[in-house]
Amino acid sequence: MSFSLGFSPFLLLVSLLGAGGLTYWMYQTAAPTVTGWQRRGLMALRFSALAVLLFLLMEPIWQRITEDEQPPVLAVLVDNTLSLSGEGRDDDAGADLPDQVRRAVEQVPSIDGELRFFSFGSALNTLPDGAGLAAEALRFDEERTNLSAGLEGVRERLRTDNLRGVVVISDGLYNTGRNPLAIAERYPHPIHTVVVGDTTQQRDVQVQRASTNDIAYVDVEQPVEAVIRATAATGESVQVSLHDGDTVLDEQSVTLPEGDGERRVTLTFTPAAEGLQQLDVVVSSIPEQVTDRNNRRTLSTQVLERRRQVVLVSGSLTPTTGAVRRALEADEDIELQSFTQRGPGGFYEGALPDTFGDVSVIVLVGFPGPATTATERAPIAAAVNDGTPVLYLHERQADLDGLADAFGDALPARPDGRSTAATSARPVLTPDGRAHPVFDGLPDALADLARLPPLPYPAADWQVSPDARLLMETDAEAPLLALRSRAGQRSAAWLGTRLWSWFTLPEELATLDALAPTMTANLIEWLATAEDDRLVRVAPTQLRFSGAEDVSFEGEVYNESLNPVPDATVQLEIEAPDGDTFPYTMRATGNGQYALDAGRLPEGAYRYTATATRDDATLGTDTGTFQIEQSALEFMQTQADAPFMRQLAARSGGTFFTPDDVAGVADAVATDDRFAPETRTLRSETPLWHLPYLLLLVVALLAAEWAWRKRAGLV
Repeated sequence: MSFSLGFSPFLLLVSLLGAGGLTYWMYQTAAPTVTGWQRRGLMALRFSALAVLLFLLMEPIWQRITEDEQPPVLAVLVDNTLSLSGEGRDDDAGADLPDQVRRAVEQVPSIDGELRFFSFGSALNTLPDGAGLAAEALRFDEERTNLSAGLEGVRERLRTDNLRGVVVISDGLYNTGRNPLAIAERYPHPIHTVVVGDTTQQRDVQVQRASTNDIAYVDVEQPVEAVIRATAATGESVQVSLHDGDTVLDEQSVTLPEGDGERRVTLTFTPAAEGLQQLDVVVSSIPEQVTDRNNRRTLSTQVLERRRQVVLVSGSLTPTTGAVRRALEADEDIELQSFTQRGPGGFYEGALPDTFGDVSVIVLVGFPGPATTATERAPIAAAVNDGTPVLYLHERQADLDGLADAFGDALPARPDGRSTAATSARPVLTPDGRAHPVFDGLPDALADLARLPPLPYPAADWQVSPDARLLMETDAEAPLLALRSRAGQRSAAWLGTRLWSWFTLPEELATLDALAPTMTANLIEWLATAEDDRLVRVAPTQLRFSGAEDVSFEGEVYNESLNPVPDATVQLEIEAPDGDTFPYTMRATGNGQYALDAGRLPEGAYRYTATATRDDATLGTDTGTFQIEQSALEFMQTQADAPFMRQLAARSGGTFFTPDDVAGVADAVATDDRFAPETRTLRSETPLWHLPYLLLLVVALLAAEWAWRKRAGLV
């Protein structure tokens, strides 16, 4: 125990001498005069008060040093996962697995130190003290094995204790997290391992992997890749099938390899409707296989409607009309309606529709034309101005005044007067155009653009919108292909004429054949891709969760100016496969972002609806789907991995044991010089100027002096 001062002790000594001199002088000149013991007592009170106060002003610290001997701690980590539950196994070895683990725990011997018990699966959990109680608490229900998290977690849990060693009781089958061997090499304590489970090879067949694309399209065949793994097989034939509920979508017969090996299988299905489609890949069992829990893999895909409704409207019958129509009709993903004006008030194909509500893209070829009336323009202009994407292909016969009146605000460029004559122009790709998906798949054609026949550039001036992107221009730097995305609507304009000539190129320009058709198809795809202008955007953090994972959501909320709303109330309702609904409230995480952890859910296909409100006003909603898949990770390997457990012990300086010699842990610990008590020196510091009773002492001394002075009649 010691004291230290924040200032020099010499300063304290000088201050005390000054306080003593001041006190002596005050009582030498006091009136009336006091003498003898009374004066000495008053001086003692005054000097004591000043001395304590000066001492505190020097910021004194009381330092204490103590030593504490901590006993060594041995942590016992027990595998609490499904692979040791015996579930799904009919053999005697499988049925005995839980009891084998519990017996190994109960046989952990007493040591000259402390034992702490933990279980691990996807995370570390504390077990009751005592081998018997710890064994009884095991449930073997964890669906993932993260041994590395267990090893690192026990160090964190016991960071204030004298941890000196770890015992791991497991089958050595980990399927989540980092490689434990890498951790063992740098682990500061020896890891003693006890392998439990069946170390003999078992007959088994399983769906090791199954995958398909996250996105599929209606009426488009979709492949499913599966890997079938066999262990100790004898060349049997099994059936691999793809199921949608009770419906078998595809099936193949596969001959398993002799001994151990894999077979790859490709199954196919054709989605019939939009939405989240759940699929199961199933392999039939073989005689005497160890478990059938790994004979099925569940996967899902989001099915979208790929076919796009396109309406082609031409202001007159031109070669460009025919060329574009043939290109769109050849695209299997496009359902085309075509209308070509033949004169005032009429189209060759019949009257235009009254509305265009289901149309994905409207293509205008020289429309409106010279014969187009305002009445005929009106329904198309209404659809475009309401947000329907539009592609305008200019033709010489187009009515520029009618175009500006009806579509000028929606297009990326509008006519601004008419020049005296058309000019010949060659296309030049802009920097924006080189990186744009409109020209995807055309590297050879883009390298040969200079060989294209020149196009007559229209007898018109075009004013390109400031927010438009120019992908192609003429060699005279006039705009040729412009795109714009504004307020959720997309539009595009081709400002050259005689585009049809690019569809009918001579043989010597074969490298350019794909340019016009591919560019047209890519323009339709870009236009039909909706802009995400939703005010409420909520989605699960992944499309598919396993049964061992917590389901989580992330969301964003915006106002009509697309500024984040940080104080909204976001209610999320999850609809289970059986129709039951569960309400949740997402928590705000700042800057208009929201999050939710819904915990674990049973397997199946789920739907959700998110609604954001603020001040009792609804800001918007969002909906979606997600999938909970059956987790079979713990059944993908049925043979305990004794070599892995032996390596884990060796790399950390520990010892490997079997359930029959767990008692040897005591000898391994006793002969390890590192397993010893630790004396820890504890230092504590107390700033005395923070102690209230010292300040009270100053007050008490001054109060006593004042009372004495009053009694003595001193002023």
